[in-house]
Amino acid sequence: PSSIKNLAFIHAIGNSMSPTLNDGDILLVDSGIKTITGDCIYVLEANQRLFIKSVRQTITGQYEIYSDNPVVKTVDVLNGDHEVRVLGRVVWVWNGKKV
Repeated sequence: PSSIKNLAFIHAIGNSMSPTLNDGDILLVDSGIKTITGDCIYVLEANQRLFIKSVRQTITGQYEIYSDNPVVKTVDVLNGDHEVRVLGRVVWVWNGKKV
């Protein structure tokens, strides 16, 4: 982690990240991570809402934000058209899956 002081627990809400994260899972978030540094799950803020989403870098160098649930099919590209703040990276899920 960036620092033990930056670790915080939050709850996953909804099914957009299922099966990786399930509704009610407890997530350990490193709030000291404020930039996307790799293909991971991040806590993001956009349009005054919080989102927990997977982020991956494409071959073009752009970052895609997506839901793991194939039924939801959410994919957005970070291209600078709108403000997205990184509030932290999910480093552990209470269900025992290391991410």
